[in-house]
Formats: sequence, C-alpha cells, structure tokens
Amino acid sequence: MTSGFVPPFEYITGITQAQKAVVTFLSVHNFIPGEVISLRVSPPYGMVQANNVTVLILEITPTTVTLDVDSSQ
Repeated sequence: MTSGFVPPFEYITGITQAQKAVVTFLSVHNFIPGEVISLRVSPPYGMVQANNVTVLILEITPTTVTLDVDSSQ
C-alpha cells in the first residue's frame, strides 16, 4: 500500500529553529529547490509548529532541505 503522496514521504530526524528552517531526513531524499512540500509532525515528536505547514524548498543537501519558513519563534 502506498501513501499517495508524491514524492513518497520521508522520515524527519530534526528541524532547526531558525529564520530559514533546515529539515534533516533519515536518508537521502529526492526533493529539489523550488518544490513545495507539506510537513507532518506528530506532537510526540516535537516542533508541532511545523505540523501541516506547506513550504517552498530554497536549498538542498543529500539529507537536508532549507525551507522558506521562520521556525525561530
């Protein structure tokens, strides 16, 4: 059974509290700059401010994306 998300979901291992949030994934992702993604963060895992947020990817590394969202608050 697939999730129906395109691309399939990735497991988040961390999100920075910064003017431009950096999300770290468990493994290498296939996201690209300019892509819009939606985040799902369950309350037990912290950073609930990022739950159900749709954001633009600004920069990438093999396991991170920098997002156009202020998570410093």
